[in-house]
Amino acid sequence: MIFVSYSHHDAEWLKRFETIFSPLRRYAGVDLWSDTRIPSGANWRNEINKAMDAAFAVVLLVSANFLNSDFIANEELPFILAAAKARKMEIFWIRLTPCLIRATPLRHLQAAAGIEKPLNKMAEYDWMEDFCKVCGELDGIVKKFETPVINADLNNKRLARVQKNLEVLAKPAYRETEVLLFSGDGWHRQSRIAKGSITANCWIGDEKHTKSGNSFKLVAITRDEGRLEPGRYLSIAPYRTKSKEITVIRA
Repeated sequence: MIFVSYSHHDAEWLKRFETIFSPLRRYAGVDLWSDTRIPSGANWRNEINKAMDAAFAVVLLVSANFLNSDFIANEELPFILAAAKARKMEIFWIRLTPCLIRATPLRHLQAAAGIEKPLNKMAEYDWMEDFCKVCGELDGIVKKFETPVINADLNNKRLARVQKNLEVLAKPAYRETEVLLFSGDGWHRQSRIAKGSITANCWIGDEKHTKSGNSFKLVAITRDEGRLEPGRYLSIAPYRTKSKEITVIRA
């Protein structure tokens, strides 16, 4: 999830950013959260805290309206900065209008995608292109967290041919993850790893074409092109992120 903060006077800019961001939500499953989701009457601190817990990065749509808001200056922004620091999240600000960022704590933070010029000074093509650059940076941050971390303890380990609930990953999967095993004639899809899990059912070769002592490559991938179907692939299927490859040996 990407957390975004803005002034309600700049709601139109939020809509523009959401529009540019939308392919990441639709095809890559990356969520964008703003206070428009806070139910009427809910505790805003609790709602923001929950969103921050799930966020990988924070985007601030900074403007004269943003800096003029007493609520943002005294309540929301200090809370966001402290929460982001505690969670070691990256914060990006985007200057929507000319404003005195240099007089605020934001002066110590980098501008998203190096955009220093106010967006309201730009032609439509230019601010759309810059929003695309920002979204690319944000997706790169998400990919760092999302990339499957293969269980290094399995490298060069001897395994029985049939492995139920094999701990393929070293940490829980951020999203549904595919496991592939290379056995000479191609990559064979194993069972999927569910979001939040680390295990998959794996078959270390088959009875007819492989034997004890044979070695196989094992890899985990995430995709933004839908699920893999069971079967053999001559090369690793198109992926969004990919773990390191390890070698396992049939016992």
